Amino acid sequence: MGESPSDVAARSDVTITCVTATDDERAALMGAEGEPSPVIDGVRAGSMVLGMSPVSPAATREFEVQLAECGVRLRDSPISGGEQGTIGADALDNGRGRDGGAGARAADSGGDGSADHALRSL
Repeated sequence: MGESPSDVAARSDVTITCVTATDDERAALMGAEGEPSPVIDGVRAGSMVLGMSPVSPAATREFEVQLAECGVRLRDSPISGGEQGTIGADALDNGRGRDGGAGARAADSGGDGSADHALRSL
């Protein structure tokens, strides 16, 4: 727990976002008018952001570039499969779920995280 997204990111090796849309993800990660301190204000070099929100590939790439400038890796791993797909979602292993939890269906296409996102739509 933290007082803001940036406070959580400052205390974490992995920061997980799970919101409903691209604009919400942008506000959480990069900030928006009236929003508390965003994740990017608190992340530490070498940490990871695990994006579990359904966002556009173009936005994923934008977020990835901005976070990379801070030395942070963005892993695009949106939840799929509804409620059943999230069972066991608290068991993470380097951005991938174990025991069929969230992220277990993630495919690493190599390169940047937005490539993972684009691959998913094929």
